[in-house]
Amino acid sequence: MISADMYEGDYSDPAPAFLQRTPTVKKEPLSLKDAFNNLHPAMENSSSLRVLSSGIYAYYDFAQRVRSSGSPTPTITPFSQLDRDTLVAARDKLVELGGNPPELPSEAPTLNKQLRGLNP
Repeated sequence: MISADMYEGDYSDPAPAFLQRTPTVKKEPLSLKDAFNNLHPAMENSSSLRVLSSGIYAYYDFAQRVRSSGSPTPTITPFSQLDRDTLVAARDKLVELGGNPPELPSEAPTLNKQLRGLNP
């Protein structure tokens, strides 16, 4: 153990360069458009976009309004359960690549639906 009596230097000496902290760099958040560019998007056909993320392909099919993934356990998710901003960004990227997907339906609230029982 080193005590203060054993230290031969001056306590007001600056810390060596390897001990000094480097200033933190403030990172700007990545926009969805830039995020899709990093996922290697590719046009499958005029209404489908394929993206690669972490070795797993995801397909946005705007004709059938589903996203499917080709992971070991394939999953199919309807557009109604996906984030609206992500769908808009995926559609914009497909149009940018030369595709002609159908328009997305207008955004409607899904949380305030009336519950229906067994009888109409």
